[in-house]
Amino acid sequence: MKERVLTGLAIFLLVAAVFLTKIVIGTSIVFDIFIAILAVFCAYETAILLKKQNKVNHMPLIAAFPLCLFAAIFLSFSLKLSAVISAVVCIGLFIVFVLIGFLITLLSRAKTELEMRERKIRTSKTSYAFSKAMNNVLGFLYPSVLIMLIVPLNHLVDINYIFADAIPYTHTFSVLMLAFCFLVPFICDTFAYLVGKTFGGKKLCPKISPNKTISGAIGGSIMTVLLLIVLYLILASIPSLQPALAAINLEWWTVALVGLIGSLACQAGDLFESHLKRKADVKDSGNILPGHGGVLDRLDGFIFVVPVIAFVTFLLVLL
Repeated sequence: MKERVLTGLAIFLLVAAVFLTKIVIGTSIVFDIFIAILAVFCAYETAILLKKQNKVNHMPLIAAFPLCLFAAIFLSFSLKLSAVISAVVCIGLFIVFVLIGFLITLLSRAKTELEMRERKIRTSKTSYAFSKAMNNVLGFLYPSVLIMLIVPLNHLVDINYIFADAIPYTHTFSVLMLAFCFLVPFICDTFAYLVGKTFGGKKLCPKISPNKTISGAIGGSIMTVLLLIVLYLILASIPSLQPALAAINLEWWTVALVGLIGSLACQAGDLFESHLKRKADVKDSGNILPGHGGVLDRLDGFIFVVPVIAFVTFLLVLL
């Protein structure tokens, strides 16, 4: 327990330090590096989980994909490409990586034949190469694509050119939405655990995660909504922040909706990773974080929350 608490404290201080560089210094680079490192660890651990499920894949490709995707997104911002062209570039990169995986398996005949013999797979090399490439796809989508949706949130200042009207108070907006990405899973996970332990009751998904309860899930969602509303009211009471909140059309009910949908997404992400671990017959995705397991174990809810926050952010911008 002591090890878990100390690791949790270290993680909190690290995230706080990264946010300080964004708030005080005003640079996005440190946050970019932080996210890129997290994405690589998560992708690598996902590839291992898939392999333990006997879903053979190209681990180096899966681990390298988030870095290449980040580079594509960052390059799009730098060249001031439109949102459509940026999306096409990212989709093109995804397809290229899938094709590379397919061709590597197809052209590495000796290694492929050995893999097929070891796994007693009796099919054509082309079919096996296609199956292996499809296993890579899950590793590309989860977690890399989902995590990398946070990059535009970190660069709202740099993508003003995409919108007809410049986003007002972009720096404040960026920091706030990034904070939601981390606060929603933290609050939801914490109170889902506390409420579940306190009240117990019927299990949420016993076949996937036997420790999670319905009471914990409800408690986590309710507390996420309430605490985000409290945070909004505190921020709205600060005179210097009132113009920013008004300019981005952020109201208490919007924050409440973010909390509700985000908490549901967080719990879905938790269950999805639990499903992957159960199929791989492992307790944790890794052991890099003492008392916590792997990086993926800590970010399972975060990975599903990011797309929700990204969608809300751009909806607010467009409206």
